[in-house]
Amino acid sequence: MEFNKDLIAASSTPIVLAILSEGDSYGYAIIKRVQELSGGDMEWTDGMLYPVLHRLERLGYIKARWEEAESGRRRKYYRITSQGKAQLAEERRQWQAVDATLRGIWKREKSEIRSTKYETNPKVLNTKPSPIACIEIPIRILNLFRPSCLGFRA
Repeated sequence: MEFNKDLIAASSTPIVLAILSEGDSYGYAIIKRVQELSGGDMEWTDGMLYPVLHRLERLGYIKARWEEAESGRRRKYYRITSQGKAQLAEERRQWQAVDATLRGIWKREKSEIRSTKYETNPKVLNTKPSPIACIEIPIRILNLFRPSCLGFRA
């Protein structure tokens, strides 16, 4: 699935912060974790991730350190800071508001489609799927912001 660049840009900060709230990590592992969490639908590249990591480091949301891996290669590990955890909580609040808004819109849209006798209307049958069918990926992204990622107990 190809994602709109604006959606990727808007979601990159909370996704990276949420992944780092699970524990320290390095670039390649972050890319693989995004792929895992999205069920393979989101494919980030080095060229997309590293500018985000550098920006988050400049803002004080993450800190970096170099370590030698078992293979002998040096890796730059990132960890979330207390300021980053506070930002993640704010990002979570904002994404939940966006999610609630979209669910409200799509719920109305779903009921409108049902009222047009979806099963028998050839015009509706020949159109693209309803946006309600496209909410699965944003839900996976929002799951990154579950309370346990932020250090809260449910």
